[in-house]
Amino acid sequence: MKAIPLILFFLLLSSTLSAQLIAVEEGEVLTIRQKGKVFALVDSKGKAKLTGFQSITKCPFGDFYLVRKNHRQGLVSRTGIEIIPAEYDEIERAYNSFIYVKKEGKIGVYSYSGKQIVTPTFDGIDFTYKVGAEFLVKKDALYGIINDQGKVVVPVAYNSIKQERGTIVLKKGDQTSYLIKTKIVSYNISTNKNFQSAGEYLSDSKNYYIANNGSQEGVLDENGEYIIQPEYEEIIPKRMGKSKHTPDNILLVKKNNLWGIIDLKKNIILPIKYQSIEILNTDYAVVGINSSKHFLCFATSETSSYSFDKYYYSSDDYILVYKNEKQNLADVRNGMQLVFPIMYDDVIAYKSGLFKVKQNNKEGIVDKSNKTIFPFTYDQISLFCADKVAVKNGDKYGVVSIDGTVLVPLDSRYIVAYANSFIRKKEGSFETEEYNCDLKLVAQ
Repeated sequence: MKAIPLILFFLLLSSTLSAQLIAVEEGEVLTIRQKGKVFALVDSKGKAKLTGFQSITKCPFGDFYLVRKNHRQGLVSRTGIEIIPAEYDEIERAYNSFIYVKKEGKIGVYSYSGKQIVTPTFDGIDFTYKVGAEFLVKKDALYGIINDQGKVVVPVAYNSIKQERGTIVLKKGDQTSYLIKTKIVSYNISTNKNFQSAGEYLSDSKNYYIANNGSQEGVLDENGEYIIQPEYEEIIPKRMGKSKHTPDNILLVKKNNLWGIIDLKKNIILPIKYQSIEILNTDYAVVGINSSKHFLCFATSETSSYSFDKYYYSSDDYILVYKNEKQNLADVRNGMQLVFPIMYDDVIAYKSGLFKVKQNNKEGIVDKSNKTIFPFTYDQISLFCADKVAVKNGDKYGVVSIDGTVLVPLDSRYIVAYANSFIRKKEGSFETEEYNCDLKLVAQ
């Protein structure tokens, strides 16, 4: 069967020839019998119940027989019940419990139960895969949608119908509308902002849409009705998950060039007064105040006493913050308190609770109280084996204990430290050798 192009590429098929039905015992499975050029379905006693077919074969889908009569196809159940009359050119499974039929170049749809869902009058059929809006049909270069009960959901009047992030978009000329459930709405919907609220069960989930009237955005519910009127310059939906301090779904909203946070009932979570808002996690946001950033605690709505220019995730325990090109760490588990004064050019946290820091182009190690554990003597350092430090000064490399004792004198052979070992270039060779935490050579 040839494919028929639609919005989406799809295969189409058609079906069946009708055959004379004779009373059949309910539930009795019939078998195929051929006599000369005539095929029949017979019962367990060999009595023909359906006959006069050019061919009968087991259908490649469903529990059916594919029958052919007068060069037309049909479907019959294994017990002899007509599912699709033998009057179609082609028959093929569509999806789930639906069957494509094709007659004289036109496409239709039957159900497995034998109900004609879509009459074979269309040039092409595909699926929207959206409950309540099943079949995308094409006729005379126009498109429409028919549901799985055969009801017209969208009239065949659109130049194109496609899906964008789960929303069906309808285009007619230069006009765009949308299908929400079975309702056609002409609002301008930002399909990249569609979101869903979760319930206890999957069936409790509800869909929402961000729509605008040209300059202001609002929120539509799954019935295509505004639950929040278009009054914001921008709306950004966020899913908070298991937050103790906010609803599951929140909306970042912008008005008069300032940002705030509301819920789906327009309850205020954060007032609209910030230059920017970024959700950090379920406990904190980053808000813009006077061209600087602050951490904001959802539990208290209080902002950090310090400000910063930018931030990056460092680990589960720390957020790396920058202020005037200097770095520091905000302690996630201690109310975003800064670990040190903002004084270092570079800060890296070790799992041991120590920190490698850089100041005046030299690196050292400090503890959480900012006490120097390893002096700022070397250009580059790397802590390994808990108490040893690989060091570099200029083009010289060595190993020093954390208390400052030189263990491997510095020379030009480069050293690379790992968690529990280091490698060093061999003397007079391009090859390397590995040493353990006891500075013993590891067998190669």
